[in-house]
Amino acid sequence: MRSPALFLSVWIACKFAAYGSAASQAPSWEEKIREAAALSGAGNYAAAEPILSAVLRTFPAGGAADPMLAVTLNNVGSTCQDQGRYAEAERMYRRSLLIWEQLRGGNHPDLGQVLNNLGSLYHTMGRDAQAEHFYGRSLTIRRETLPPGRPDLARLLNNFAQVYHSRRKYAEAEAMYREALRIWEKTSGPQHPETAVCRNNLALVLGDQGRRADATSQLEQARSVLEQTLGTEHLTVAKVSANLALCYARQGRRQVAETLMKRALAVSERRYGLEHPEVGSLLFRYASVLRAGKRNSQAKAFEKRARAIRDSHARQNLMQYTIDAAQILPKSDSLMSAR
Repeated sequence: MRSPALFLSVWIACKFAAYGSAASQAPSWEEKIREAAALSGAGNYAAAEPILSAVLRTFPAGGAADPMLAVTLNNVGSTCQDQGRYAEAERMYRRSLLIWEQLRGGNHPDLGQVLNNLGSLYHTMGRDAQAEHFYGRSLTIRRETLPPGRPDLARLLNNFAQVYHSRRKYAEAEAMYREALRIWEKTSGPQHPETAVCRNNLALVLGDQGRRADATSQLEQARSVLEQTLGTEHLTVAKVSANLALCYARQGRRQVAETLMKRALAVSERRYGLEHPEVGSLLFRYASVLRAGKRNSQAKAFEKRARAIRDSHARQNLMQYTIDAAQILPKSDSLMSAR
């Protein structure tokens, strides 16, 4: 849940083998982490959290720094973030980061995952100076320690660019999105969901620079790919559809814009319920579509409901709508979840 183009939270795949011998010594831990990841991947965060919390309780209080504990804390944090419980997510991510720093030092690739998650969290909370710090630190580590052109670098660039966009650093944001897009087109192909997500985010930057025809073209390509690969009921499709709807509304294509927005809101409400920040973000955008059609009284009703959601999540940035690639990857294949 991120920008006036919604956030796509992506759980970046981090193979279990990366944690070496600790993995082979605890198959039951691995099974529980995979079970929780599968539930989260299906959007069932409430079922995933007690599994992870039970795993967390198996670690002794005040025990030695343990990579499995760091992974568990990170994943609990991600589940809390997905449910809008940001203070808890922050505590979990911070504890995970501290353990990784104790185990690996300050410049190891293993830190990159939780640094990325902290960047995502702070951006979601509207604390973009902190988000820029953690994304910047993660990007420095990746560029210094890992080969170029990797998909995980593209994911980080995609997420970091959202912060630059939010801070109106459009040139920097566009450059990062285009670098991410080049990587994904080369490694995954133009029809991959992550490539489409990046097109969505690039379109938002282009639109904010007044390049609306280019923005609309990018969004139409993104939506077509995502509908084919994820299906029409996926949240990511709803978010891209909402962005495209706003573009159409600004071009005077209000009927098709409202149809798209109504469908996007219905999908979001079915998945999240009526009071989730993601729904609030969509309501603000729906109101913009209505105002473009001079339907101000209806727009005010949507804005009133959106403000009520915003007030109940006081630190949530509801006016952002870019996509964080994490929601579209199969979480069951990852033991470290990164947004």
